[in-house]
Amino acid sequence: AQAAALAGAVGYFLFAAAVCDACQNQPAAMGLCGAPFALGYFVNAGAVAPWEAAWFFRYGCFTELLRGRWIDCLPGFWALWYLLLLGGGLTLALYLRKERKAL
Repeated sequence: AQAAALAGAVGYFLFAAAVCDACQNQPAAMGLCGAPFALGYFVNAGAVAPWEAAWFFRYGCFTELLRGRWIDCLPGFWALWYLLLLGGGLTLALYLRKERKAL
C-alpha cells in the first residue's frame, strides 16, 4: 500500500509540475491536473465498466495509486498509460522550455 501511494504521489507530482511548467500558469495547471484527479474520488469503482469515461477518471488520474491501491483492472494498459502520460508531459515541458530558451 505504501509503495503504491509513493508511486502515485511521485507520478502525480511530476505530471503536475510538467503541466505547470508548460502552461507557466499555476492556477491553470491546478485546474488541468486537479479536476480529473478530484473527479476520480466521486466514481464508484464497482459501477463502471472498462473503457467508459468514468473508468478513465477513476484509474487514469493517479487517484487509485494515491489511495494506496495498485490497479488490478488491466495493469499492463495502465502502466503504459502512465508511462505515456508522464513521458508526454515531461517532453512537452522540455520542448516548450527549449522554445523559450529557458533551458
